[in-house]
Amino acid sequence: LQKYLSSLHVRHLIFLGLVLGTGLYIKSNAALFIIAAIAVLLIHKSPIYLKLTHLIFLLLTVTVTVTPLLLQPIFWKFIHLSTQYSAVNPNLWWQNLVNIIDISFWQLTPLIFLSFLFGMRRNPLLLFISVPLLLEIFVAKFIVNRYVVPFLPLTLIFASDFLTHHPKLTL
Repeated sequence: LQKYLSSLHVRHLIFLGLVLGTGLYIKSNAALFIIAAIAVLLIHKSPIYLKLTHLIFLLLTVTVTVTPLLLQPIFWKFIHLSTQYSAVNPNLWWQNLVNIIDISFWQLTPLIFLSFLFGMRRNPLLLFISVPLLLEIFVAKFIVNRYVVPFLPLTLIFASDFLTHHPKLTL
């Protein structure tokens, strides 16, 4: 996504669609990243016709990638059994936020977690990680490790940015 935003080449967008589509095979949380990628594309400063054209390329690539999964009758038979999402419940939202912070703090180690927090700044990738996390906070019944782990590798981008550009931490 970052390569696409810097170059606006369709090949980077097609690769992103392939990665997100493949991610949907592995874990259904990838749908949250697809929503985030769409949000980043729509907010990016580019002409509207370019946004819409590239959005169509992304959605077509994801759709073509996921088509074999969608053609499986057993997929449609069991899709309704996925009950990890719930209705509106502010108490649950607070508990989910606390669980995400707790899991992230210990899974990333305190140094990387704090570097991630200090490394966040105006960056389109911040939207790419925050949209899925917010959706996860607001719709998940109960957050456990397996729901948070797909987000953690993205936090390393911000942590490394902070650790490499902080004046007192550079070698």
